[in-house]
Amino acid sequence: MNSLASLAAYESLVGQTPLVELPAFSKRVGRRVLGKCEFLNPGGSIKDRVALAMIKAAEMEGLLTPGKSTIVEATGGNTGLALAALGAGRGYKVCVTMSSKMDPKKVSALRSFGAEVHVCPYEVEPHSDEHFISVARRIASERENHYFSDQFSNPANLRAHFSTAEEIWSACDRVDAVIAGAGTGGTLMGMATFAKQHSSDCSIVLADPHGSILAASVRGESCNPEPYSVEGIGGDFIPPLLQRSMINEAITVTDAESYSECQWVKENEGLWLGGSSGCIIAAAAKFAKTAESKIENIVVLLPDSGRNYSTDIG
Repeated sequence: MNSLASLAAYESLVGQTPLVELPAFSKRVGRRVLGKCEFLNPGGSIKDRVALAMIKAAEMEGLLTPGKSTIVEATGGNTGLALAALGAGRGYKVCVTMSSKMDPKKVSALRSFGAEVHVCPYEVEPHSDEHFISVARRIASERENHYFSDQFSNPANLRAHFSTAEEIWSACDRVDAVIAGAGTGGTLMGMATFAKQHSSDCSIVLADPHGSILAASVRGESCNPEPYSVEGIGGDFIPPLLQRSMINEAITVTDAESYSECQWVKENEGLWLGGSSGCIIAAAAKFAKTAESKIENIVVLLPDSGRNYSTDIG
């Protein structure tokens, strides 16, 4: 990934993801369901879009210098992998912090790209000095030429998904509902902002793991965070990018339901999905049962595949 040719090739593939109908699942739930296959980005996840957008924004602002700068990010793994790949091509080192919850395979992959990885305790309070975001912020502030890209607050994250939304609306004559998870909130808010700007009455639906506080917060319920195994979505705090008022419905999904749907989709649609995608599929099944009859076309964002996990979860 060190030549200009390889850099151009990688970047040219970011966002080249199809919107495909899921015929078996559509038949099962009685609605037309289409999947935006973000796991087909070159880095294997939707986070390629975010990483590229954040790097380009920082370069435009003069915050990064090739050969000198190190990008620091707090990540569930996929944003870190995307930053490490793109950073290698653009001349930046990458330092990531991540929760001990995340799959060891992601840590190995990050280090294979030359990234510096700090694994932080999982069960700590969001404002703890040991929380993976706090550690990333501290590293960036204490080290020279280290830039904290801060995907949880970076507006380039949200803007990255305007193109995702534009691709969806261009490929589908009518979009009645979009279902996605929220880790940083960038994907869901990108969809919601695009829909609002284009006067679409599309329903914006949050799929959230049981144990996360995000869905309960959207519904106005009190909730304490609990451990869950699905990676990359949900959280124990409300990310700054997430505007809860723009979400029409929030659906909670258990780990068991997420992994069951991974297996079902693998056997019936031929897609090998990761746990976050399984959570979104499970939420779509629940949404389809209760949605108004006018909801005909449902788009699900499928952020990652099962390849970045040591265990075959699907």
